[in-house]
Amino acid sequence: MGGYNRNIAIKHIATLCKLMAKKEITTNDLALMIGKGFAGVDENFKKVDENFKKVNQRLDKLEYLLSSDYKKRLEKAEEDIKELKGLLAV
Repeated sequence: MGGYNRNIAIKHIATLCKLMAKKEITTNDLALMIGKGFAGVDENFKKVDENFKKVNQRLDKLEYLLSSDYKKRLEKAEEDIKELKGLLAV
């Protein structure tokens, strides 16, 4: 079955090539084709950009949560050190 579909595809490609050989493509036609291709790429980049923004927002939030946790732990360690110094001074 796969070979049959492949043969049909090859015939369609050959037919298209013959039609394209007969048709003269202008620079305007070419520019329109390229423009359509880039329009699709532009949309894909917009989606990728949006995804990166979401990832950055999540990383910023995670960074904030981690930094506040370490700040609390550092403050607790400083309090413990002060307490130990007080006990050793007695």
